Amino acid sequence: MMINQHFSLLQAFNSYQTYTKRSQDSMTKLSTGSRINKASDDSSGLMMSERFRMQTRGIEQVQGNIQDAKSLIDVADGALDIMGETLGRVHELALKASNETLGADEKLAIQVEVNELLNEVDSIAGNTKFNGVILLNGDADIDVTVSADGSEMNLDIRNMATNNLGYTGTTLNLFKTGGTRDLTLNSSNAKLLASNVSKAIRQIATERGELGAKSNRLDFRVEGLKNEFSTIAKAESRIRDVDVAKETMELTKNQMLAQASMTMMAQGMQHQQSVLMLLR
Repeated sequence: MMINQHFSLLQAFNSYQTYTKRSQDSMTKLSTGSRINKASDDSSGLMMSERFRMQTRGIEQVQGNIQDAKSLIDVADGALDIMGETLGRVHELALKASNETLGADEKLAIQVEVNELLNEVDSIAGNTKFNGVILLNGDADIDVTVSADGSEMNLDIRNMATNNLGYTGTTLNLFKTGGTRDLTLNSSNAKLLASNVSKAIRQIATERGELGAKSNRLDFRVEGLKNEFSTIAKAESRIRDVDVAKETMELTKNQMLAQASMTMMAQGMQHQQSVLMLLR
């Protein structure tokens, strides 16, 4: 009889430990919001969930890359806009200088201003930077990772200095003082400058258009990444997140069973003590 009582107590104790552990596991899941808190909870689910998490982290990094690329484009576009405005003023001056009734002093004043404006264009081309990279001197050739699989978009911005703007052979740098197309030499140089500035402004507009197209493409890519991220995050959530209602019911059930096992142990121990007293 004593052996049976000890066996019953051991069974009750084992049940109590089992249900207590299950209750603790349920409380952990409810407190963390995660169904999988260690590999033993669901090894295959954990592997799949981690793979999804790796994918979402990759997407987040790519989104950061794209935002940096868009910022770079914005910086370059802003500088090109200023260049265009500056050359617009040069065009006005060239048209004015083409007037053959102007005197030497007037042409010289125009030449001085043209020099300053063209020098400013070169300054913008040589000093516009993003994260230390000069953008408008022809050295900017940047590959941007635009997807988690490593595919790239190239941002190749042309040299926008005065020695590369205008028609071949009569680029804008030649119209500075001392250049072969110095405005003070004759009015035909002024007309040629006006033509070359028009060409340069078109070149700038073309470059801005290409950058704008790439920026728009990046916007569409961001939207695609958002949808991709959402889909993967939902899949990962279905695997890892706890069903609160179901787990609460499981917690309540296991707490009740643990309490019942404790009651059985208490009753068994009380009965055992009563038997021992009778044997005395």
